[in-house]
Amino acid sequence: RIRIEINRCTETKLNPKGFDFLVDELVLACQFCHRYFDFLAEKREKLSRTESESEVELTLIKAAQRLEGVYVQLEDAYCLLSVKKALTIAEPIEVSNGIFISSAVE
Repeated sequence: RIRIEINRCTETKLNPKGFDFLVDELVLACQFCHRYFDFLAEKREKLSRTESESEVELTLIKAAQRLEGVYVQLEDAYCLLSVKKALTIAEPIEVSNGIFISSAVE
């Protein structure tokens, strides 16, 4: 479902800067999840508890894995969007009849 939505977004005029911000925020959320899981593991060690994760922790781990999956898909879409934009910019431009340049920079 997410892949379809991403494909639809890349076909429209999506702002790569806004997309980049969204991907960065998602990375930050994933980092916080991992820090929290590290914190829980450290507390478990300090309390000398050898039991496995609780049901709440397992639910959080599953949610974090889904979040990371969404991140990977969004990062992939962002890369595709960036390449599409770069190819569009690099298309030859006709400056006068029969005279083309490879980009607007030249």
